[in-house]
Amino acid sequence: MAVDYKILDYTVKALVEQLMSRYKSSFDSSLEMVLNSQLYARLLENAHLLEEGDIYLFQLLVKELKEKGLEETIK
Repeated sequence: MAVDYKILDYTVKALVEQLMSRYKSSFDSSLEMVLNSQLYARLLENAHLLEEGDIYLFQLLVKELKEKGLEETIK
């Protein structure tokens, strides 16, 4: 299944917005975190993952950041 880039764009924006809200981080920092995440790579490879809800995907992203010890680096 091909990646629907409109949905991917929406998902990235939603994740960035949630990072900014939760961590009071800048847009640039949040966008960098999302685009450099394993979750983003998985979204590009697995179009079915884009069908999951924003909250679920955000939880996956936060879990990844915590596991990598990057949660504190978001500014």
